[in-house]
Amino acid sequence: MKKTQVYLLLTVLLITMAGCLPTGKAADNIKPSPKSPAVSAPANKAPDLRPYLATADSINLAGVINIGYDKFDIHMDLKPVAGKVPGLDKPEYLSSLLITTGQEEKRYTGQYYYDRAKTPLQVEALLYQSGYLAIVEYDSDGIFNGSFGGLVNGAGCIGVWRDKDGGSYYPFQLWLANAPSAKNRLTGLNPERMGEYHWKYRNEESYGAWLNIPVANDDCFVFRIEGYWRDHNGMIDGVAFYSDDSHSQAVFINPDDGLKMDFLFKDGRVQVTSNDLISNYAGVNVSLTGNFQKQEQKIN
Repeated sequence: MKKTQVYLLLTVLLITMAGCLPTGKAADNIKPSPKSPAVSAPANKAPDLRPYLATADSINLAGVINIGYDKFDIHMDLKPVAGKVPGLDKPEYLSSLLITTGQEEKRYTGQYYYDRAKTPLQVEALLYQSGYLAIVEYDSDGIFNGSFGGLVNGAGCIGVWRDKDGGSYYPFQLWLANAPSAKNRLTGLNPERMGEYHWKYRNEESYGAWLNIPVANDDCFVFRIEGYWRDHNGMIDGVAFYSDDSHSQAVFINPDDGLKMDFLFKDGRVQVTSNDLISNYAGVNVSLTGNFQKQEQKIN
């Protein structure tokens, strides 16, 4: 992605955040959350987040969203709920912004806020049995504003925040707020896999695709592929899991439509192949598969 595009996306996101800033003393509207119950873990070791999400009556999380070279601290409070949750039952949210990764395990409602703004924003969350955590976000007017999607690993959750159109996406991390050491127990990222990859047809600038891997660990990675041909384009994103001990092969399967994608990592390249269903995600003559070369860039 070109620098000018990154700066533009950052500007749009910051403007969006500014629209959520309070006109009065918004901090006075935030009610302190009850402390989460104690969990069984050694005093010097933060508890695993996954069983905590499954059993706790109240979850108090802290975290950070990386936007460009800046970091925005956040706090999020979740409570489990039974039955349907309005936003999570709207297929356009789940299909266009969130990633279906198996059977549901638990649902939550709650709120989160940026430490810089202190404006509470409503959220609805869904935990899958695969460990994928999907969170729908609403702005201060209750309008759908974006989503979090990440993998629960060890003491925290690592994933990607997307805006409501799915055009801007930034890495985030969450961990238990009442267990400071949890931040240091997040499953390690794999910077060698993270970054942007690109392929183009011969030397034609108008035909090719970008593969972005903003988050990767030892089990899986979040990916997004955007293809283009002249004025046509296409996009697919998801979470791919490694399928071999060497972590050179990975698979993504969309259970909703049967799409299967294979990733082969070798010598700084990623060979992406798929079944015929990939054509449903691309425009005329647009390819979302190919041999992608990693681009040189700084990973934060």
